[in-house]
Amino acid sequence: MDVRPTILVVDDEILLAEVACDIIDSAGMKAVFRRSIADALSYMAEHADNTVALFTDINLTSPMSGIELAVYVAEEWPHVAICVTSGISLDRPTRIPDKASFLTKPWRHEDILVFAETACGQPKAAG
Repeated sequence: MDVRPTILVVDDEILLAEVACDIIDSAGMKAVFRRSIADALSYMAEHADNTVALFTDINLTSPMSGIELAVYVAEEWPHVAICVTSGISLDRPTRIPDKASFLTKPWRHEDILVFAETACGQPKAAG
């Protein structure tokens, strides 16, 4: 059984999701990738107790946006840290939860690491 802290990565751009997952995994945490919001919510319904964070893009090929996913997760599972990312918006969207972080794409390796480590209660990476 894998007891590493789990971070759920939701993005419809597979290559970017793989990069984020590699960064998280290489830091000793467990990254779980889901391409759709439906799959992400299904995963959360079964594994929310072991999930410490959500890392999601805003624009997904889904009727629901990453912002709406972030709001739902914040309400349903308040223990889950949230980071919302966008390659389109350079400013923090006003509708994301107050507790959520916001990163513009292209994000830096260090930014993902700091978010992941903070979510897991580990020391923040220098950078």
